Amino acid sequence: MKGRLRLIDTLRGITIVSMIAFHACWDMMWFNLGVTEKFLYSRPAYIWQQSICWSFILISGFCFSYGHKNVIRGLYVLGGGILITAITLFVIPDAADIFGVLFLLGSSILLTVPIDRALSGKDKLYPVLFVVSLILFFVTRNVNIGTFGFEGLSFGHFPESLYHGYFMTYLGFKDPGFVSSDYFSLIPWFFLFETGYFANKMLKGKEKNIPAFYKGIRPFELPGRHSFIIYMLHQVVLYGVFYLISLVAG
Repeated sequence: MKGRLRLIDTLRGITIVSMIAFHACWDMMWFNLGVTEKFLYSRPAYIWQQSICWSFILISGFCFSYGHKNVIRGLYVLGGGILITAITLFVIPDAADIFGVLFLLGSSILLTVPIDRALSGKDKLYPVLFVVSLILFFVTRNVNIGTFGFEGLSFGHFPESLYHGYFMTYLGFKDPGFVSSDYFSLIPWFFLFETGYFANKMLKGKEKNIPAFYKGIRPFELPGRHSFIIYMLHQVVLYGVFYLISLVAG
């Protein structure tokens, strides 16, 4: 055993830093500090935001097999998501974080526990399930807006009757009246989590013989190792900093 996979820590750290920068732009827009709504709703900003989402969820799925006591870890992450929901409902009820990324990741970890146990010893299925998970993600990417397909591609519509209530919204069938500042439904994002999970399973220990996994960029490794606590606290710090700047700037 060669120790931690520094490459994974580095990639997760880069994603966290990118996320902080993206959220800082939103806060700057909120406080009218030079970032415009036009930019944040532009195509480049959307691609930036999606790169963060994809990376964070894929890496989380990839790292599932390195975790211990995944049921407890899943509940811990899910609890973090619930705490953020409670705080934002109290502080900014019009832009609360409901079914955010931590809620998704906690749910995905818990759902993957029985999958991991059921597939134990069935190595030949991993490549097939990797492809299936990736296809399901692309086919259901637009489920929140009612269609099969990916981005601008549409292959049909889901029944409108599915789009009702909080549980169906959690699954991916977004109720027309639902509003959240950070919405990650189980479908399609669970499939992306599973894509990362099966990618790891296909390696099955081979990463120990790949030197690149043990090379990293030190400034990004630390935030990569402490991504959960950074995620929980970064918006509080950013909001406070930009609030003080806005007061000074008038």
